[in-house]
Amino acid sequence: MNQDDIDLAKKMKAAGATWKRIGERFGCCPETVKKAVDPEFAAHRRAQINARRRERKGEPTRAQLNIKRMPEDRVPAEEAHQRLAEIPEDRRDITGRLLGDPLFERSALYAMRGERV
Repeated sequence: MNQDDIDLAKKMKAAGATWKRIGERFGCCPETVKKAVDPEFAAHRRAQINARRRERKGEPTRAQLNIKRMPEDRVPAEEAHQRLAEIPEDRRDITGRLLGDPLFERSALYAMRGERV
């Protein structure tokens, strides 16, 4: 749904239309329309679905582990870009990649080459 559709859906809901009727108007599921119109509902629904997936896999949910996201634990974007720039270009052929050969600049042979000079 584009922004014009979302605005029209909001007007229809304010006028008293049901989510089902609005969904029929746009040719999609009522829940899809509600998610597009109400971002809080979308976030809540996403959290519910993810929790169910974890339960089915047998993984404990974030609430069960009492874990909260800690944004201060994240690596700053600038530092991440600097670190990624340190990784040498991957010039291995397909066989080297599949067999797990290290990047040459990170291999023991590269380190030994510096000692011989």
